[in-house]
Amino acid sequence: MHTHVGSLFDLCLGKGSELEESKIRYTGRVVFGGHRIHHEFGIAAGFPEQGLGASVISASKLCDAVAMLPGCDGEQSDATSAYTQSKLGTGMKGPYIVTWVEILRSQWRPEWIKAGTQRPCCQLRLSLYGHPMSGKYWENHFTEKLLKCDFDPIPGWECLFFHRRLRLILSVYVDDFKLVGKQENLKEGWKLITGSGLVLDPPTPLGDYLGCGQFPVHITPEEAQRRLEHISPLLDDIDDLKKVKTGKPVKAIRYNMFGFFANVLKFTAISQS
Repeated sequence: MHTHVGSLFDLCLGKGSELEESKIRYTGRVVFGGHRIHHEFGIAAGFPEQGLGASVISASKLCDAVAMLPGCDGEQSDATSAYTQSKLGTGMKGPYIVTWVEILRSQWRPEWIKAGTQRPCCQLRLSLYGHPMSGKYWENHFTEKLLKCDFDPIPGWECLFFHRRLRLILSVYVDDFKLVGKQENLKEGWKLITGSGLVLDPPTPLGDYLGCGQFPVHITPEEAQRRLEHISPLLDDIDDLKKVKTGKPVKAIRYNMFGFFANVLKFTAISQS
């Protein structure tokens, strides 16, 4: 069993720097130097190719569609200091590798400096940003909590959960939680999530998620039908082609598109029951 050794860095950055000034949020944090980790003999440490599950835009759009159904709505919330809500090794089987970090000079105590201490270290217990496995440990942590309050993973969709009794769908993108479904159950859904031990900010109406702004646009049933009729001939035009620019078989593309609408229609039936 090896012991890992690394270092810390303090950063100040503008989150969303590519956006307009009013949307840029400045934040400061201490991160782990994941680019330089070695074990007790000075050899570079190796890690498995595991990371946080992918949150895809199609799952987000599915949530948006469900939120627009009659009697349904949606809200979102940020997990406070998400990764550090989990501990190193959360959900992993096998021996636990202890990690030590050099303490930032700005955090040294006066008595350490007076004593001539050169490289004070402490054990890293939490999944600090920058550690190669922090994302996986955080995913294991929130999945474990959600399972305890009856949010079941949706097969084939990473980071997407469904609560059968409350008729709610939950999408998780790193520290962003997006909850949609029956409007009268949203409050209880958030209460279950926070009651499981996850620390979240107060929920807000649907907004920026996965880098896209979500804004409800209400149209008449006639207009919705017209748009669906507009899509059909476009699909028929490529029916005879074996492949399109993506390189995917046309049948797979048609299945993915109609599978999306099938999920929406299925949830519509559930929400009306």
